[in-house]
Amino acid sequence: MTEPAVQLLHERGYKVDVLCETVGSWVFKNNQCVNELHLWDKKKQKPKSIFELVKKLRSKKYDLVFDFQTLPKTLALSLFLNATKRVSMTRGIRRYFYHDNTVPDGTYPGLQKVKAVAKELGLSQGDYQELALARLFLTEAEKEKANSFFAKVKGKSSRKKILVVCPVSRQPYKVVDPKSMAKLCSALLEQGYYLLPIYGPGQQSQVEQVNAHLGEEAKIDLIPNSLSLREWFGVLQQCSCYLGVDGGHKHLAVSAQIPTFTLYHHVPPFWHPHGLKSHAFLDMTPKNSTKPTEEQMIQEVSAFVRVSLKS
Repeated sequence: MTEPAVQLLHERGYKVDVLCETVGSWVFKNNQCVNELHLWDKKKQKPKSIFELVKKLRSKKYDLVFDFQTLPKTLALSLFLNATKRVSMTRGIRRYFYHDNTVPDGTYPGLQKVKAVAKELGLSQGDYQELALARLFLTEAEKEKANSFFAKVKGKSSRKKILVVCPVSRQPYKVVDPKSMAKLCSALLEQGYYLLPIYGPGQQSQVEQVNAHLGEEAKIDLIPNSLSLREWFGVLQQCSCYLGVDGGHKHLAVSAQIPTFTLYHHVPPFWHPHGLKSHAFLDMTPKNSTKPTEEQMIQEVSAFVRVSLKS
């Protein structure tokens, strides 16, 4: 979600250093907009290494520091860096510890961060409106692995349109009931689409739970793979549509610029790409007084896919 802001700063002539947790560093791999990538491993970080990191960053004498998280630890770090100007993005009281603040406006997080940067640079909307999606720069080896896997998928699809389905999440509360998801998948299979499941390590069982509710003649193909998230990005770019729960795979699909339909089961659509075209959702949370039925879900998703594939 931060890459578009990095891109805008780079385009405006800034040398951009990025500090992020190790687990998210793959987003900036091979990105020429990043001058230097500094890693924070919260599981392994010890007082001495934290001190060395702060000392190194402070020596850079930054003109601008954007704290997009505005957590207690990032607030403390931004103060220690002694930058010419510190900028936060929050509604909370911590904003008073920064020189400037941009209040989140409910749009897609990537776009919100671009707006915060644009505000500091004095740019108008016309200067940044296209910058909302993170870009991933795949290596040749990653492209080759993604293309090789997609060739296998294409061989199994019998020339059908390939829809990516994601019924999985590391957060159990985000997962749609397997039986309901199976009914949706069954309807899409009957309509002649090929369904490619996307899942991470240890999540295959969640896809198998959906398959357990499908008939013997209509199963989701579980094609063995060892793809990284970056390689999945290369696969998603070649697919027709994403359907599934909210999570990292959905955001990858948004960045891959394919249509997405997200099912929000227990969390309202705070992280939906509002304001961007070709991205729809259903609020299936218990608090939604107009929560759709299974039949309505199937109808809306089917209609979205038909329209998206025509455009």
